[in-house]
Amino acid sequence: MAAVSLADDTLATGALQLRRCRTCGEEFPSDYRVCPRDGTPLGVDASREDPMMGIVLAGTYRVVRNLGRGGMGRLYEAQHTRLDRHFAIKVLHEAQSRSRDAVRRFDREARVLSRIRSDHVLDVIDVLRTPDDRAAIVTARLEGEDLKARLDRIGKMPASEAVPIARQICRGLAAAHAEGIIHRDLKPSNLFLETSADGRVVVKILDFGVAKMGGEEELTRTGAVVGTPAYMAPEQARGSAKVDVRADIYAVGAVLYRMLTGRAPYSGDEPAALLASLLHEVPKRPRSVEPSIPIGLEALVQRTMARTPEDRPADALELERELALFDPGGDSAPPSTWEPSMSGGEVSTLILPRGSVDRAKAMAKQAARARPFAVLLSGASAVYAAAVVGLFVTGLQTLDGAPRTPVEQSAAWLLSAAAAIGALSVLTRWLSHHWSSAPEVLRVDKILSRGLFASAIVYGGWELVSRGLDALDGATTALHGWALLSRAVTLLAVAGLAGWSAQRRR
Repeated sequence: MAAVSLADDTLATGALQLRRCRTCGEEFPSDYRVCPRDGTPLGVDASREDPMMGIVLAGTYRVVRNLGRGGMGRLYEAQHTRLDRHFAIKVLHEAQSRSRDAVRRFDREARVLSRIRSDHVLDVIDVLRTPDDRAAIVTARLEGEDLKARLDRIGKMPASEAVPIARQICRGLAAAHAEGIIHRDLKPSNLFLETSADGRVVVKILDFGVAKMGGEEELTRTGAVVGTPAYMAPEQARGSAKVDVRADIYAVGAVLYRMLTGRAPYSGDEPAALLASLLHEVPKRPRSVEPSIPIGLEALVQRTMARTPEDRPADALELERELALFDPGGDSAPPSTWEPSMSGGEVSTLILPRGSVDRAKAMAKQAARARPFAVLLSGASAVYAAAVVGLFVTGLQTLDGAPRTPVEQSAAWLLSAAAAIGALSVLTRWLSHHWSSAPEVLRVDKILSRGLFASAIVYGGWELVSRGLDALDGATTALHGWALLSRAVTLLAVAGLAGWSAQRRR
């Protein structure tokens, strides 16, 4: 299948039987006689008399074919007048050319693309003006199809195909990020798949129309949501002004999720509903949709799509390095250090360290153990809570040195059981919010293990202090008082650690 693409919009091929409105510039079917928008009589059949057909732009590019249209412009094929080469030319719509913001965004896209040097980003060859003074961008003509079209046709991809595509996306993004450019709208329809002469699939990143460039005034309003809800990062959905390269990292994870599972992380017809899901729900586990996905790769996808930017890979090269662990047939080499190879500012071959296969196995093992370990820690935490509460109540009951009555003993047991049940209930609810994501469960494991360790240290320390004081003054009440205080401090320490850990995760 051959296609040419420059924008994220689906190009309407077969648009050659249209009539153009001279007022608004829009085109309508040939059986329309007046423009339904402004009542202007429609002109001649645009299919027979497209004013762009046959003209030579900048004395170099002869327009030979109408390829289709997108939201911002129409796409043409052009032949070089002196060389045997063909190019794609995107021309801004007439209606859009009267909008200052649209013109600025169109020009901005050309500037952004011209700054990036990468085999995985569409290369801008020239910018020019049409005879009616509309902006136009000249690019290479791409032969192939976009990733959305490929996935719509085949459904999903095995990891052996999806991971190399994701790695190439990372390389293109790394080159863009090196120039201070954040794409902000990465999705399957903005990723074009070409087939090289040697049969390899080469990915090209398209449409930098809403990209964010460092040091340049933002074209969108502060707080505005920019991007496609199904693939955007949560902080981007909130309209955060602090969106950085990690928003693009999230989008790579979302695209990889789509390739591996055959479905987008979030789906729905209404953008508002999609945004609500993005902000308040966690996508289904990839392996629950497609069990053949390697568990280590699933964990990496989920970490890449972490809700907080700090929990994602720090940059595109780090993500590619981790993806390479699941791409045994990809670029690799045996040096003991890892460095990106740079050529003319372009990110090229990734060099992997020794032990990459072992690391991939370790990641898979860690992800597989995360949930059983969380269950074990939850049980241990419940037992510990019961023990601490039981000892605390016992300390209160024996503060005066008198033996406990059967009623007091029963009360202590009941309160201990209630503490265990309450702890299990809270932990179960907490885990249920994170269960689908192995990285999130691993984070819970760390918090629980730290809590148990810290509480044991605090409790043991206070017990030693109380025993020492008792040995010094021989007062039995001192033992009971310090033991009671030690258990109270233990409870406060555990609660404080849990609160601090939760605060750090926000």
